[in-house]
Amino acid sequence: MSTLTDRRKLEIEDCARSYIERLRRHAGNICGEEVPPRACFPIDMHLFLSEILRLPVRRVGIIPSSRGRSTVGMYDTDVVVISESQSVEAQRFTAAHEAGHAVLHPGACQLRERSLRSGSDLVPVSVNEIEANFFAASLLMPRELVSDEFIERFGSQIVREEMGEDEAHALTGGRLSPSSLRRMSPRKLAEYFARAKWFHARQFDALVGVFGVSPDAMARRLTELKLIV
Repeated sequence: MSTLTDRRKLEIEDCARSYIERLRRHAGNICGEEVPPRACFPIDMHLFLSEILRLPVRRVGIIPSSRGRSTVGMYDTDVVVISESQSVEAQRFTAAHEAGHAVLHPGACQLRERSLRSGSDLVPVSVNEIEANFFAASLLMPRELVSDEFIERFGSQIVREEMGEDEAHALTGGRLSPSSLRRMSPRKLAEYFARAKWFHARQFDALVGVFGVSPDAMARRLTELKLIV
């Protein structure tokens, strides 16, 4: 599978950051007062698409194709189509993905597809699809805000080998041992942190709720930012 260069990732993150700023200013104009960046999250993707990108949004049921796949999202130059067969969080990510196509690859029809086989993930993707996914992650879960929110909750970068009894109890309610957590992949462990509402005797809103994304999407972003290693 193709990957993005660090330079291209920085370009896309800068692009997403500029659109978050446009959304923040737009929200300020509506409210009549300054809106802090944190108040923009979770991002209302219908507002973003319709007001910032000036793209109408159409929601439909699942759209099977002849290749054993379903279309979960589509950008077609003047409209974004989102399948309601997904969870609310997945619909938000798909909408952000299609916004990525509108910003990065304007003028061409783009489809986001999923295999119809039970338990299958999205089908193999092109460079354009990888870029749209990265834009979506950068828009919905910007690097600086994710890092700040993570450190506020968990104190520092999490190292799997340092998981102890307190961490195991906080993350799993005692269902898993520290050694079980230490054996997990960083991404699997990150899902527990993405859903966590309590850690080291402190309660807080889960990261998945703050950013309005699925545990899987949040975990991918946490590991990508090396907040869990």
